[in-house]
Amino acid sequence: MVVAVECGGSDWTSGIASNPAVGYAADLIIDNGGRVVFSETTEIIGGEHILAKRCINDKVKEKLFKAVSRVIERAKREGIDLIGTNPSPGNIKGGLSTIEEKSLGAILKSGSKPIIDILEYGEEIPKEKGCYFMDTPGQDVKSICGMVSGGAQLVIFTTRRGTPTGNPIAPVIKVTSNPDTFKKMPDIIDIYICRNHREERNRGRSWEKNF
Repeated sequence: MVVAVECGGSDWTSGIASNPAVGYAADLIIDNGGRVVFSETTEIIGGEHILAKRCINDKVKEKLFKAVSRVIERAKREGIDLIGTNPSPGNIKGGLSTIEEKSLGAILKSGSKPIIDILEYGEEIPKEKGCYFMDTPGQDVKSICGMVSGGAQLVIFTTRRGTPTGNPIAPVIKVTSNPDTFKKMPDIIDIYICRNHREERNRGRSWEKNF
């Protein structure tokens, strides 16, 4: 199995609940012989030094840093400094102050396993089990298309603010850890990760209905 992990419309709950939960699942998938791919180069800025420690060798580490540098320099040529800022209005509304803060939560969805390689957009995902990073734009649709083009068969998508993004080839499982999003968008959210299942059920939120 090749599973792509994605996040979008994030807020503070993404980094402390849904992304870590998906990261745990990613580790289990790899332990059982699967492959996991994550992407969105703009959303690892500020966290690349953490990911570098997971790269299997210096060559992979260098490819990771080059991918991040290309995005930063491309933005600078357009008059945008990504460092220390947050260019996404949605992330700002979600309570995320900088792109670095967003990244530190976003990278958690990739789990903790060694990163085998850094792939180009749409590049075929190698047969070797493990975790891979694909150099893609930060837009959800483009990112998912790249990973599915590379061979991902299933997408796990964490979101707080809610997003209808899907894919015509690979199923997209939506995960949230924000109770308001779960309540307002039951037709979109597949899995709700809550701190206390019993407490949420007592509040009248039918957690089980999405399974």
